[in-house]
Amino acid sequence: MTEFAWDETEIELSEKYGLVADNLHTAMHEVIGHGSGKASPKLQGKDPADFFPGYYNTLEETRADLVGMWNAFDEKLIDIGVAKDKDEVRKIGTTLYNQRVLAALTQLYRIGKQDQLEEDHFKNRQLIVHYLLKSNYGVAAEKRDGKTYYRVLDYDKAREGVGVLLAEVMRIKAEGDFAACKTLVDTYGLKVDIALRDEVQERAHRLDLPAYTGFVQPKLEPVLGPTGKITDVKATHPLDLATQMLEYSQFTRNEGAAYQSEAK
Repeated sequence: MTEFAWDETEIELSEKYGLVADNLHTAMHEVIGHGSGKASPKLQGKDPADFFPGYYNTLEETRADLVGMWNAFDEKLIDIGVAKDKDEVRKIGTTLYNQRVLAALTQLYRIGKQDQLEEDHFKNRQLIVHYLLKSNYGVAAEKRDGKTYYRVLDYDKAREGVGVLLAEVMRIKAEGDFAACKTLVDTYGLKVDIALRDEVQERAHRLDLPAYTGFVQPKLEPVLGPTGKITDVKATHPLDLATQMLEYSQFTRNEGAAYQSEAK
């Protein structure tokens, strides 16, 4: 934050509301982002994913992120206990937008020498921020002391842009409009500014930042009583990330095969 945030206000907001804003965005992204929307009768009951070969995941991650961003300033956050009043809603929303805009810049330190983005979440983050930036929706890229910063100049204008883009992304998915999807992703989410990439990577290198951080999760096993009911949970802590990832992969393959078998 000290290296890439624009000013002390942004840093202070991050320190106070960063965790709440990040968790809130993840929750809204997963639940009301991926869980919302309705297909147009034009698709005749077909799965929208079938209409976007090579682009669907980027489109869907963009859609979910936009839903989270759109709702970040909603006063419903008071009703559900996330914020205590309108002022805190504003501060949480402001922090969330700062995080999303900043992520489109700082993610460049993870991509090596690629000249375009490959991972869907990376593409979706850049797509949203570059759309707002290039469409004059309250976001700017500014230089100071030879360094580039992404910052939100007008949060109301940025939210307006999020709404415009969300409406179009919802329409694209609902109607299976591949041409519009491809244009949107290729225009805003794909290509990387090489000079900016190298600048960000040099700044991150000086901070000795790892490109990725992996976490080995605790393994939870039920402890059963005489009647077969769970009486406790035993937690062990494996220290081998590769082994755990392979176990997860095998588990999801088995579960997927079982689900397909039941469906048939």
